[in-house]
Amino acid sequence: MGIDILHGISEKDKEFIKQRFLRRHIYEHNAGIVDQEYLDKSQDTSVKLGQIVREKSSNVTSLIKLVRQIAVNYDKEFHAIK
Repeated sequence: MGIDILHGISEKDKEFIKQRFLRRHIYEHNAGIVDQEYLDKSQDTSVKLGQIVREKSSNVTSLIKLVRQIAVNYDKEFHAIK
């Protein structure tokens, strides 16, 4: 039995989480400028190569809520292991 940290999270939200974590790469390494690696891995069609990406505060709030749900799932399932 494994721990399903994404239990109860919709496919749309899973894709949102993936994209936001992939964007971390461009914020951390490229000062927010989209590179080919990001485009290849994310399949994000809302941005173009070389574009500067900024996050809306609503996206940050949504990500925080989803990461919290992941943490709750992990904690709950970890303590259910026998």
